[in-house]
Amino acid sequence: LFDHYQYDDLLYTNRLCPTTKIRKLARSKYDRFSKKHVPRFDHFCGWLNQAIGEQNYRWFLLFLMVHVFMCFYGSWALGRVLYGEVLE
Repeated sequence: LFDHYQYDDLLYTNRLCPTTKIRKLARSKYDRFSKKHVPRFDHFCGWLNQAIGEQNYRWFLLFLMVHVFMCFYGSWALGRVLYGEVLE
């Protein structure tokens, strides 16, 4: 199910999670809000109120792209309206 990374014994060691006492996957982190391990943990997003990891990273990127598009579209539309007002 998950993309398992190898333990390199430098950054990612084969050890138990101190919170749940289960073996941690490499690049995973325990999320105290959802109370589970998040594989390939990237960050906790306050806008979405959830941890961003392997299962929802694509949806997070789509969320960002939609918002960037909406900012450009809103700026363009506002510019058109204000430009029309200046010409009058």
